[in-house]
Amino acid sequence: MVTTDQMRLFALDCLRWAELTDDASHRNLMLNVAERWMDTAAAIERRVADGGTLASPDLRNKLD
Repeated sequence: MVTTDQMRLFALDCLRWAELTDDASHRNLMLNVAERWMDTAAAIERRVADGGTLASPDLRNKLD
């Protein structure tokens, strides 16, 4: 499972790639992807802090 710290590292990679490109469309795409990674990490942390779970045990068993 990807951790929230890894999600933030993915976001940083996207920001680096956005800085390196001269293509405005590609830059915007990378900035949007970075934002999604950050939003997802924050949402997961909020859910866990509120006592929520990330996936039901039944769903995890199906994925293993």
